[in-house]
Amino acid sequence: MNYKEMIAKLINKSFPKLKNKKIKVWDFKIFGGYAIFIPILNLICINRKCNSFSNKEKIGILVHELCHAERSNEIELFKNMFIFIAYWLSPKFKKKEEEETDKLAIKKGYAKELLESSKRFESEFGKKRYGLSSEQIKSYMKKD
Repeated sequence: MNYKEMIAKLINKSFPKLKNKKIKVWDFKIFGGYAIFIPILNLICINRKCNSFSNKEKIGILVHELCHAERSNEIELFKNMFIFIAYWLSPKFKKKEEEETDKLAIKKGYAKELLESSKRFESEFGKKRYGLSSEQIKSYMKKD
């Protein structure tokens, strides 16, 4: 299954607020991570290296980015632009945004997939991830 099909399936199952939005996907060589959501364009850019990942890891990555999309599509353009700029200028703001996005993915029932993608990230990049660590994700899984 390609990314567009995976995204369509995920939106249909867990993201009703995105059903009327056209979420585009572009796979290319990204440095320093696996994927990024670009608001306003409704574009998920995913690193080509993810093509070799397990489906669980891919779903963890895509759900995380779809959570960004859902949060972005709930606010007006000006606020979206402000958040996008603050995200790139403030590591503290970026960390908070990433953690809230991970919590939303967990709330939607994708903790196991998020955990797999987080473990993959940590094995490649160390603990540099801005979102919840794999240990924090496990902790949230125990609460459910």
